[in-house]
Amino acid sequence: MLAGDEIHETLGRISAMDDALGALKNDIPTKFVPIHGDSHFANVLCSNDNSGVFWLDWEDVSSGPVEWDYACMLNYLEDYPVRDHNLKRAFKAALADRIDPDCFNPMLEARELQSDLWDMFP
Repeated sequence: MLAGDEIHETLGRISAMDDALGALKNDIPTKFVPIHGDSHFANVLCSNDNSGVFWLDWEDVSSGPVEWDYACMLNYLEDYPVRDHNLKRAFKAALADRIDPDCFNPMLEARELQSDLWDMFP
């Protein structure tokens, strides 16, 4: 459970993120596309016969910036340090020419906040 100071800090982070995402929505012409919404490697299955990769866990599907899905994936890699650091570097490099950094950075901060909120509860 959160203590008094933690509640105020968390509410402040949520408020600041709300403001940042509101400004992003108004200032950056971000293209909204269908997104998974909770894209990370624990929500992916690879076939035994190399016929494809299959997404699981569809309840967060929505329309939004593709940067959200990329932020979810990178956050997953950041949150699990036992993962290969080369994979994180390769993923970041692969994103470089596919994303708008002015959109991606706030999405990554929002996903980090979301992860921190999840971690507060057992």
